[in-house]
Amino acid sequence: MKKRLFITLLMAVLMPFMMQAQSNASYSEVQHKDTCGSYTWSLNGQTYTESGVYTYFTQTHDTLYVLDLTIYPVYNTPVSVVPIDGGCTYTWGDTTLAAAGTYTRKFQSSHGCDSMASIILTLSSSASASYTVTACDSYIWKNDTLTSSTVISNRTFVDPNGLCDSVLSLNLTILTPTAISHHVNVSKCDTIKYKFTNTWQNFTQDTVVSSEQYATPGSAYWRYFHKREANQAQCYDSVLYTHLNVRHSTNVSIVDPKVCDQYRLAGTYFTYKYNYDVNESGDTTNTTIDTIAHDYDTIFSNNISQQKVKVGVNSQNCDSNYVLTLTIFKSPVAVIEGDINLRPNTSTTLFATCDQNVNFKWFNAQNTQISTADSIVTDALSENTDFSLVAINASTQCTDTTKVTVMVNEGIADANSSTLKLYPNPATTQISLECVEGIDNIAIYNVMGQRVMQSYNMTSNTLNLGHLANGTYVLRVQLKNGQVEVRNFVIAR
Repeated sequence: MKKRLFITLLMAVLMPFMMQAQSNASYSEVQHKDTCGSYTWSLNGQTYTESGVYTYFTQTHDTLYVLDLTIYPVYNTPVSVVPIDGGCTYTWGDTTLAAAGTYTRKFQSSHGCDSMASIILTLSSSASASYTVTACDSYIWKNDTLTSSTVISNRTFVDPNGLCDSVLSLNLTILTPTAISHHVNVSKCDTIKYKFTNTWQNFTQDTVVSSEQYATPGSAYWRYFHKREANQAQCYDSVLYTHLNVRHSTNVSIVDPKVCDQYRLAGTYFTYKYNYDVNESGDTTNTTIDTIAHDYDTIFSNNISQQKVKVGVNSQNCDSNYVLTLTIFKSPVAVIEGDINLRPNTSTTLFATCDQNVNFKWFNAQNTQISTADSIVTDALSENTDFSLVAINASTQCTDTTKVTVMVNEGIADANSSTLKLYPNPATTQISLECVEGIDNIAIYNVMGQRVMQSYNMTSNTLNLGHLANGTYVLRVQLKNGQVEVRNFVIAR
């Protein structure tokens, strides 16, 4: 890559001079070539044996060509070989040579170039050599395991092939390994998964493990962590110790609360502290440098079994969780039915219905319980009066409360008069009103007595009802002469 960049920069510098020298050149082209031994450039027919940058201009194509050439060497240098140990044979590659002479083999260099390697081998009928060796613990010499320092002089080793014998001497120094410990720290929350000799193990408590515990002597794992190497009259035996530091999460259980419709988990995160180093030796202090408190607000509307909800982290920087087991019941839906439009000093019957098996409690406007029956008969009423109904599911203790306003109107006695006309009835999206006296204001109520629409100073006698749901409604109209008219109407689409 550096060479390519150099060539590019070189071309940028030299191009003006090349273009001046070849004033007819309109184009330039750079060619890169890596090859073995030599290269013949097809453009000019020249053969190159050395790496370099070459140029060639052709008027035919009106182009200046630049050749960036790298030539890798092809080796063919004979080497003289005289064995010093067992000098009557010599092992070359995977071949044992038992006769003197010149031998040649074909190899490929690191760049893929074919190369010839030659040796000129000299063999004798016998050989002698002296060795000085420093080793850790033991040393294997000619199939003998030596465990102590020793000097062996002129020992004759008989060639089992009957070709030649060897006379060898050895000056051996055996060193005792010095133990060197390597310590590694691993920290995680709750569980640390660690692998020893292809086997995963889970640790849930602080543990110190060494390579000696989980490695068979002589195995690859053992040899990896027990390196016995002689180095300038010292020998080391390295053992790896792994410190597994298991930090623990904080779990607070909320066991099986039975709630209606939804459960709200709200509050503040656990407040936690950061420890920090006070000096380079790694000593720590519990002094708080940062305290964090965050609000959380989560609503659950379904049954939950053993679900963790993270609400922060603790002082060990592990999760703080609420472990929820929730049973959530659906609340009942109660409805009050009956005539809620009365003439003055009359009574009505109100009926309670519900989508669940419940117990009812009726309350008057003063919030005093007046009945536990499925229906009540009101007293004679002279003004608008509120009533409320509480439905209680005995098995889940879930409740629903609904209210109704019984409306008392003077104009109800004239409900069938021709003073006010309402049409169409049933209606879909609007109704029209006709009145000779003129309309001052109107109000519309649902069957629960809730006002759902009101209008003053009306400029039109048409009311848009597109925002109201299907059902029965009560229209209260106050005329300009002060008279009040009440009509029931239905929206049906």
